[in-house]
Amino acid sequence: MKFLLSLTISLITSVILLYYLLNNPTFLPFDTLGNYDWINIFTLILLLLVCLLSAFSLLIYFLLLSFKKYQNRKDLILSTFKYASVFTLGLFMATILNYFHILDIAWGIAISIVVLISLFII
Repeated sequence: MKFLLSLTISLITSVILLYYLLNNPTFLPFDTLGNYDWINIFTLILLLLVCLLSAFSLLIYFLLLSFKKYQNRKDLILSTFKYASVFTLGLFMATILNYFHILDIAWGIAISIVVLISLFII
């Protein structure tokens, strides 16, 4: 129960902070001189990663709970966190590679899905 509560609270908090920051006119990726404002960029990336990780964790937790009957909740939580972190990092890397025009977003997501399926099999 603590696991679900902490995931839900982190998801709600990150969504609220993202909504506030994205509607704030001073939260820009550039400062007044035209340089990158790395604090704002890293804040946005961190909040997006927390939001995605907690959302995927909740989704995968309920999927694994409905399909597999785990004897131990610790194994369920560990496998949930493992799959959610791999899926979140795969989606994040595919987005970053698409942003820099290295890899198309469709190929990046397809590779992430293949890696996730291989983790289920192996």
